[in-house]
Amino acid sequence: MNTIGIEKISIYPSSLALRLSDLAHARVGDRKYIQETLMVSTRSLVPLCEDAVTLAVNSAKEMLTNEDRSDIGLFIIATESGLDQEKAISTWAHRYLNLPAACRVFELKSACHAGAASLKMAESWIYSGLNRDKKALLINVDISNNMTRHGMMEYSLGAGAVALLISNKPLFAVIETGKSGVHTHEVTDVIRPLPWKEIAFDVQASLYSYMDGLEGAFAEYCQITPEAKDTAYFNYNIYHLPFPGISKEAHKVLLELQGIFGIEAIAASFKKKVIPSLYYSQQMGATYCGSIFLSLFSLVSQAQGLKPGERIGIYSYGSGSCAEYFSMLVGEQAVAIARQQAKKLDALLAQRKILDVPAYEQLEEARSAQMQGQGYKADENNMLDGYARYYSGNDRLILEHIDNYLRGYRYV
Repeated sequence: MNTIGIEKISIYPSSLALRLSDLAHARVGDRKYIQETLMVSTRSLVPLCEDAVTLAVNSAKEMLTNEDRSDIGLFIIATESGLDQEKAISTWAHRYLNLPAACRVFELKSACHAGAASLKMAESWIYSGLNRDKKALLINVDISNNMTRHGMMEYSLGAGAVALLISNKPLFAVIETGKSGVHTHEVTDVIRPLPWKEIAFDVQASLYSYMDGLEGAFAEYCQITPEAKDTAYFNYNIYHLPFPGISKEAHKVLLELQGIFGIEAIAASFKKKVIPSLYYSQQMGATYCGSIFLSLFSLVSQAQGLKPGERIGIYSYGSGSCAEYFSMLVGEQAVAIARQQAKKLDALLAQRKILDVPAYEQLEEARSAQMQGQGYKADENNMLDGYARYYSGNDRLILEHIDNYLRGYRYV
C-alpha cells in the first residue's frame, strides 16, 4: 500500500498577542459571547519586523534536518497573505530555508481551502510516482488584515504558520487516499479586494455557506465511503475554524447527517471528538489556511488515550467557496512528535508580548501602511521590547527593510 501523509509538523505563532477580554472591554463587547460562542481567549499579532515570509520560514526552519532539505522536490505555500501580485512567497522562503535548486515552488491561493488543496496536490504528486522519491514541504501561513473595527469579526482574527513535511513515511498522520468529498458553489462572503484590506461582506451568508459546504462535501464522502454514515466510523472530528466556536454547530450538522439527534448526545460527542482539537486555536485565533492542521496538532497533543490508526474526519472550507471532507489516520509516532513540538509551541506562546488595545490599533495601522508600500527599516531598539527576548540570538528570520517595494530579510 502506498501510504502518504504527514511525516513532521511544526507551528510558529509569532511574538505578539492580544487578549480578547481587553478588546471586549475597549469595544464594550460581550465577554460571555466571546468565551462561550466564539470560544477564543487570545489571538496572535505580528510585529512589523515579520511578514508572511518570515512566519513561513520560522515555522519550518527547526523542523527540517539537512537530509530533509535535500529530499524536498516540491514546496508549496498556501496563503491569503501574499506580498506580491507576481512573485511567490515560496521563492523567498526557498532561499532562506536553503532548499535544493531542483525544487518546484509556488504559492497557492484559494481562501482557507488552500491548505487542504495543497495537501491533496502533494499527495497526488507522491502517489503518481513522478516525485522520484522526493518529499513535499507545505507551509500554511496567514496574517489577518485591517478589517472594519468595532464589529464581531474583529474578535475572530489571528495569525500563524504551520509547516508540514509530506512523504511516504507518514509518522504523524496518514492520508486515506481516495476518501474525499468536495463541494463548490460561488458566494461573495469574505474577500480581500486589496492586499492590505480584508472585508466580511455578509457574515450570515458566510456561515450558511460553511454549513452548506459541510453537507455537500460529506455527502460525496459518503458516496465513496458509505460506512461513514455511522457515527462510530470517525474516532475524532476536525473542522475549519474561522473561530473555534463554529465547530459546535458544524459537529451538530455532521451528527444529524449521521442520524444522531438530541442535545445530550451531541454535547457528549462534541466533548470527546472535537474539544481536544480546539486547544491552540483558542490561543492563536484564526490561522486561515493552516486552521485544520493546527487543529490536527491540537488533537494529537491534547486527546487522552489517542492510538495509532484511529480515524479523524476533517472538514476544510474556503470562502468563495470550496469545501472538502477527507480523512486521516493517526500515525505510529504521532503522540511522541506532538509532545516534542508542543513543548516548543507552548514556550513560544508563553513568550509572546501582550499588547494593550491602543498599541494593537497602532500596530495594525502601521501594518496597513507597510502593505501599501511605505518604506520600512527594522529598529531593534523599538520592537515593542520584544527583540532581545524573542528574536536576538534565536536564529529567526526578520524583515529588515522595505525600500521601493523591495524586501530585505536577515537572520538574527
